[in-house]
Amino acid sequence: MSDITESHVRARLARVNDLIAKHRLDIALLEKERADLDAAVSVIDRLRKQLADDQTLKFSFVEPKHEPTLEPKRPTIPAMIMEALDEANILSLPGLEPKAILAFIKDRYWPDAEQQSVGPVAWRMAREGRIKKVGRRYYLLSDETPADDAAGVSEPEDEDGTL
Repeated sequence: MSDITESHVRARLARVNDLIAKHRLDIALLEKERADLDAAVSVIDRLRKQLADDQTLKFSFVEPKHEPTLEPKRPTIPAMIMEALDEANILSLPGLEPKAILAFIKDRYWPDAEQQSVGPVAWRMAREGRIKKVGRRYYLLSDETPADDAAGVSEPEDEDGTL
């Protein structure tokens, strides 16, 4: 049996803190979706009541005979990154690592998104001064970061911006 050292405990504590932050973000996203769905149900109920009350309507809602061929528009990757960081800021999370940004984008907009599509864009946004990058975490420019005095864009481990 190996001895548990302080560094083992600190590493586990850091992992637990990361998991808590991720779950807080997940909960916030689900609560927002629940509010959106509640609003949709309310609108549908109101429209049904109006249709039932209004006997003068000359049209009816007919299901389309075929599936629409156009995919719904999704925001640009930079817009999705900004939204993820904004939600993290609302939840008072300490910035987001690339994997958390990717998880947000997959959950909200793009289930097939890959780190190679998102990570380099976030890195480039930091290089352009649109967001901040301290260590492995990205922040909105308005966010307080752990090292604001020494904040700047750190260079990625790979040239393509992935870490």
